[in-house]
Amino acid sequence: MKLKSAIALMFAMPVIAFGGTCYQATSAVPASVPGVFCVDSIEQTYTPYILSAKGPNNSFPTELKIIHTSRHNEERLNFTAVAVVAEEWNSGCGDGFSAVLNVKGEIAYGDIATNDLNLFVEIKTTNDTCHSKPDVETISYKKL
Repeated sequence: MKLKSAIALMFAMPVIAFGGTCYQATSAVPASVPGVFCVDSIEQTYTPYILSAKGPNNSFPTELKIIHTSRHNEERLNFTAVAVVAEEWNSGCGDGFSAVLNVKGEIAYGDIATNDLNLFVEIKTTNDTCHSKPDVETISYKKL
């Protein structure tokens, strides 16, 4: 019985050992979409509307584009940023698949707390990119 516990702990360790803050999908995800996103830091860049992210396992995109902001108060700014995590869109009227990570958070005094983010992935799929609207599914992530 101790061997099974040790093996189970070994498989759980990579997610725990990454450090930073990790977020896990609350439902099943397609193979091309990470089930866990881990991030060490998110920082503002000198490029307008771009955030730079660093993560331990390369699942978290390194660059996020800010698509929405709102002022919380004088020192705090709420933001929504996005990054494409997977895209296979056939422009010749074939299959289409797109997965976009949405990150909502707050910039307080110039810092972004990675332990207080709201993450979800919007997935669009279609079997005919020319003639049909894609089906849209949203997968939420919760902090581990």
